[in-house]
Amino acid sequence: MNSLKKAFLFPCLIASVGFLATSCDNSKQNNQTTMEEKTRGVQQDLEEEYNDVKEDFNSAKEKMTNDLKDIQADIDKKIQEIDAEMADASDESKAKLEESKEALTKEKNKVDEALQNLSNSTEETWGDVKRNTENVMSDVESSYEKTVNDVKDFFKD
Repeated sequence: MNSLKKAFLFPCLIASVGFLATSCDNSKQNNQTTMEEKTRGVQQDLEEEYNDVKEDFNSAKEKMTNDLKDIQADIDKKIQEIDAEMADASDESKAKLEESKEALTKEKNKVDEALQNLSNSTEETWGDVKRNTENVMSDVESSYEKTVNDVKDFFKD
């Protein structure tokens, strides 16, 4: 009877081990599939977030570029007005107008440099470029207003 039990139990034991091994393999495959699905989901989320950030970056960069070009156009216009006034101005007035023109030209150069930096900016350098551009815009706008007011005040006297 012992040999009958062994003959019966041995194949059962082999079948059980095989079943467990297959079951473990299927479990590993299911876990791997789940991990792959999760990884794909995370990658898609990251791609969407990156695209949103890139779109925000491009939008902000474009707005700042347009703002700087507007400032640049205002400065160019004021320089042309000063040139026109210099044609008929006295020597004393010409000297004052020339000073104002030089001040505006320096500010225009700052704007040109900021535009170049903005053009070369990347997502990685954006924080510094944005901060520097905002500072330039603020400085140039207040200097522009001061120069324009100085020219107006000069001609009032």
